[in-house]
Formats: sequence, structure tokens, C-alpha cells
Amino acid sequence: MLMAFYDQVLIAIVLDLLIGDPTWYPHPVRIIGYFAIQLEKMYRALFLCPKIAGCFTFITLIIGASLITWLIVYTAYQLHHVAGDVVSIFIIYTSIAIHDLIKHSRRVYHALGQEDIDQAKRCVGCIVGRDTGQLDAAGITKATVETVSENLVDGIIAPLIYAILFGPVGVVVFKVISTTDSMFGYKNEKYKKFGWLSARSDDVVNFIPARITALLIPLAAFILRLDFKQSFLVMIRDRKNHASPNSAHSEAAVAGALGIQVGGENYYNGVLQTGQFIGNDSVQPSLSHILKANKIVMVTTLIFLFVMCFCKDSFFDDVIYSSLW
Repeated sequence: MLMAFYDQVLIAIVLDLLIGDPTWYPHPVRIIGYFAIQLEKMYRALFLCPKIAGCFTFITLIIGASLITWLIVYTAYQLHHVAGDVVSIFIIYTSIAIHDLIKHSRRVYHALGQEDIDQAKRCVGCIVGRDTGQLDAAGITKATVETVSENLVDGIIAPLIYAILFGPVGVVVFKVISTTDSMFGYKNEKYKKFGWLSARSDDVVNFIPARITALLIPLAAFILRLDFKQSFLVMIRDRKNHASPNSAHSEAAVAGALGIQVGGENYYNGVLQTGQFIGNDSVQPSLSHILKANKIVMVTTLIFLFVMCFCKDSFFDDVIYSSLW
């Protein structure tokens, strides 16, 4: 009997929590990144217009990744349904980042706890895009909370949604969009036009997951006995205080729950960028906020899975699952 997408997702989550992403195997995101670089070179040489080159790069990756994933999974199912389930679970498992998100943020926590600011800067530099050289302990904590909050959406909830609805093919398409956005979605001279389609697509696919996550975080804050009222109120007030249409939703909800303020001025490649503040500066960001943010991640994920368990026999799961396999 074929295993439903929801059941595959549950097993994939257990695998991620137990072992995370080992560095010894070629992670699909690194493979996507490799081909993205090669296609960028090829299409930039073929087209003088960077926007057209970027669109062709993006579309080629989407079509290629989805077809290859479908073929691999379909072939595995033709061999045996267990083989198909194993391959599907593995693909979904590689798309989830609960274990690694918490692991990397805890490295920052431990470095700060030992008052090793230089090590803390190196650790936080592995998970954020901003310059970290000028950050103090509070700035490092704020950066960590921000990235944990944002990655709760695109590293956990969003891939889970697409895996539950569309299985391994859907989640791979999402990862292609997310990866190309992180590679090409910069608003600089080189990528402002080239990465246009990647950035806009990332905004679209994270639109609903970001808002679902933002509504679940206050519930998680309530369970954790954090400030769930401010979590909801700050989310409503500051959800648009970001250049991205999605990022501030989860960041505001977490900041409200913790009583801290994120956003503001940050340096990227040596250039100062001034953003709007998110949250209230009721307390100074401190070590404990990293652990609390991690707890919010875990509880929010559990709430999402609990809610989705009532939808696992939904129209989408039945129709899409039967049509694919």
C-alpha cells in the first residue's frame, strides 16, 4: 500500500530531528546551487538582457528539477512501493531544516555564553546574510532571533506545506525557488534584474506559509507562557515593516512574544541598509531569547502538524496523490 504524503512528512521530520543534514552526502540544495551557477553562466552568455537570462535560468531549473524528481520517484515506485516511499521520504527529509536551524543557533548561544564574541560572530555569520564584524552581543542575539524566525517559514513550515500537498516534486520545486532567491535575489547591480523572477516567485510561494506561521506563533507563545498577546498585536502592527512581503510576519510574532526589537540598521557587503524596526524594545536582546526562539520554532512546528493531521485526507491530498502515482 502506498504511503500518503502526510505520513511521509512525519517520518521525514523524525529523521531530520534525529540526524539533521549530514555533510558527507551531496545535499540537493548544493546540487541545485551548482546547476544554478552553470546555467547563469550559460544564459548570461546567450542573452544580453540580464532579466531574460535570469528568467531562462530559473525556468530551466524548475522544469529540470521537477522532471528529474518525478522520474526518480516514479521509477522507485515501479520497482516497489516501499522503494518509492523511501525515496520520497528522503527527498522530503532533505528539504526540512529544523535540526540544523536549532543546531546553528545554539552554537551562537554557546559562544555568547562563553563570552567569545569573535566565535559568536563567526557562528552567526553562517546563518545570516548581513555583515557581522560590527555586531555586539545584543546585535548577534538579534540577528540570530531574526534568522530563526524567518527560517521557521521558508526552512520548515513552507516546505512541510508543499510536501503535504504535492509530495517530493512539490517540495523540490519549492527548494529550487528558495535556493535561487537566496543566490540571485539581491537588489544590487549584478542581480537586481537577473534575479527578478526568482525573488518574485519566492514571495509568492511563501505568501500563505508566512501568514499561517504568523498565526501559529502566538499559540506557541501561549503554550510556552510567553507574551502571546503582544505576539499577535505586534505581528498585526509590524507585519509589513520589511522589504520582503513575508519576512516580517514571523519576525514580528516572535519579537512580540519575546518583548524585543529587531530590524533597523544592518550592513550588507559593507553597505549600510536602514530598515524599519519590528517589535518593542521592552527588554535588551539576551542569551535566553535565542533558546526561547528555538522553543517557539519547535512548538509552532508541532502545532502545525497537529492541525494538518485533521487535513491529511483532504481534497488536495487525495486528488494530487492519486494523479501523480
